Amino acid sequence: MHTPSPHPALNRRTLLSAFTCLSASAVMPAFAQGDAAQFPGKLVTLVVPYSAGGGTDIIGRMLAQKLGELWGSQWSSKTAQARTA
Repeated sequence: MHTPSPHPALNRRTLLSAFTCLSASAVMPAFAQGDAAQFPGKLVTLVVPYSAGGGTDIIGRMLAQKLGELWGSQWSSKTAQARTA
């Protein structure tokens, strides 16, 4: 006769699932390390959706400069003015 577990949520299937998830989450960062060293591999363009010379453009340029210094990659800022017909 099978005796019920005092903790019904802690059965074999639940424990095996939890162990599998924990094992997978422990291994995943090791696979991501190879890609992280190469990101970003080329010039990154920060698009500012307002006209040049405004406050948003200045903040965008400063942000692109600081991100380039922080990540050791090339960043540029580009303004994209809305065109009216």
